[in-house]
Amino acid sequence: MNTLSHMTKNLLDGARNNEFILNSQGIDAILKSVDILKQLVVRVTEGLVVVVDAKEGIRK
Repeated sequence: MNTLSHMTKNLLDGARNNEFILNSQGIDAILKSVDILKQLVVRVTEGLVVVVDAKEGIRK
């Protein structure tokens, strides 16, 4: 969770600092990371075991 949130923040910071322009793939990555982070928060709150695969997303 920590790694994903920091990577997403770094991506947004790079775009904000004009280091690159976000294309549709970058925007999709940001939106997917937000979805995954929301799911992680719910699962952690519920005390569930969380396994995350960067390509496949969250698994129980």
